[in-house]
Amino acid sequence: MKLRIPLMFLAFCAVASAKPAHGYVLRAPDGTPAAVCGTMLLRTDPSRSRPAARVTLPGSYVSPARWFRIHYTTASGSADAVPAADANQNGVPDWVELAASVADSVYANYRALGYTTPLTDGGASGGTEYDIFFINLAPQNVYGYTFSPPDGYMELDNDYAERIYQTKGATGLRITLAHELFHSVQFAVWVGGNDGIWWQEATATFMEEYNYPDINDYWQYLDPDWFCNTLFENPATPLNQGSTGSCDTHMYGAAVFCQYLVRTDSVSGHAGIRYSFDRQKVLRSSAPNVVVDALETTMQQPMRELIAGFWSRAYFTGPRSPRTPFFPDGAAWTSPPPSALLSADWEIKRLGSSGSTQFPVKAAGLGGGIVRIVPDRTAGGVRLTTDATTNWAWRVAVSAGDSVRIIVPRENRVSVSNWDQVEDIVVTFGNGAVTPTESQIMLTAAYDPELTRPAPEEFLLTLEQNRPNPFNPGTEFDFSLSEPAGVTIRVYSVLGIPVRTLVSNAAYGSGLHTGSWDGLDNRGTQVPSGVYILQVTALGRTRSRKMVIVR
Repeated sequence: MKLRIPLMFLAFCAVASAKPAHGYVLRAPDGTPAAVCGTMLLRTDPSRSRPAARVTLPGSYVSPARWFRIHYTTASGSADAVPAADANQNGVPDWVELAASVADSVYANYRALGYTTPLTDGGASGGTEYDIFFINLAPQNVYGYTFSPPDGYMELDNDYAERIYQTKGATGLRITLAHELFHSVQFAVWVGGNDGIWWQEATATFMEEYNYPDINDYWQYLDPDWFCNTLFENPATPLNQGSTGSCDTHMYGAAVFCQYLVRTDSVSGHAGIRYSFDRQKVLRSSAPNVVVDALETTMQQPMRELIAGFWSRAYFTGPRSPRTPFFPDGAAWTSPPPSALLSADWEIKRLGSSGSTQFPVKAAGLGGGIVRIVPDRTAGGVRLTTDATTNWAWRVAVSAGDSVRIIVPRENRVSVSNWDQVEDIVVTFGNGAVTPTESQIMLTAAYDPELTRPAPEEFLLTLEQNRPNPFNPGTEFDFSLSEPAGVTIRVYSVLGIPVRTLVSNAAYGSGLHTGSWDGLDNRGTQVPSGVYILQVTALGRTRSRKMVIVR
């Protein structure tokens, strides 16, 4: 959400306790303040404190699900007055009824994701419902504040009408509730410390998109024309970097990494986010290694692999997006990575003339890297090797036409044949170490004029997790081939019984392809709820994924 706190900027509100809150002002390009998330915590800076005492407002309204009590005023002349419209003339402003309905809906979504720890306000301000206060926050350049237990509550702006709000009116209310309520959910589990703010903000900003995929307020955090240290400027910046200045939106933009986790595997991605807060509570720590361990456990991949995979997908956004982008909004992100680096810092050119080159890649822990091999239209191909250690992983993405194939190196080597027929060869890296210390690996790129056909052992088949998952009635999935092949795609029960043949030895070209399953068996009958196995086979290689259908 958005508020002003020393570790958040034009984002939504963050963390709070019934203690002082940080004060922080994010500024737009014209120098005017921009609202950000407000966080009230025990960890606040006394020099930037704001009293966290509850206000008293004359009106209150309990939400239909009885989870929230909305406090408000309609007093004429009050700076805190909410819009007075009351279409059904029941004495409760439409604005308040909308807030109650949105809060119930968003909170129901979070409960469905497994966040079942009750919100608590300590019984203050009447009743046991979680309290939401509408007051004029515009003078504080804040969208909202969230205060942590034991007497947790939220403060939201009374109308989101002022210039400082990028997203205004009812839309601003929705997106702020999505963000701030996730902070309330986080705090109900574990409030955490300063080292966890980046993850609180990344996940809360991600939940804006999860609840309201059509609002897209978070796009602004990826725009270097508006802010500094945005996520896509330099992949070497650690994912867990917090605020470094008054225009820094890196931790809000890190919501895109959360998108990557869920797009890769919806069930495991959401489970990893939830588990990260559960583990923080158990270990009484919000240190980055706790988050990393939780994600590795649920995603069943080392963090270095997740980071390298993330950057291989993030590169192909904006003007580089394929027709079917990995990120649904990716084509709209105008400055894909690495937007702040000079060409010489990340591109290898004229490799056909030089023959080979070594290119250093540096990043601190939880940082990454991108190196582009620019095809120079000579015949042959490229052989890539690295001296990657156990902390590093890398991927090679090759684009041609409207397809992108992702190659996972084996034994730290990858060959790309017929590079004169491709548009981009992009090598992405991930440093999975949980340390601020910078380390370096070396990429060696060598031109081979004889590399006009992939060796049989280099044929690669990949299968991404289906989306959505769980699903009903249908789902999609992506698979890629490193060369043309006959493909068979089948669905099996968990007992190995064939359920549906989607494709039988059909010819596919190299690159990325999308398939789908409508939840029907070979007889055209809907299959029951349960777990099914998706299997793709090509040139003797097989890849499988579990899918869950819920009727």
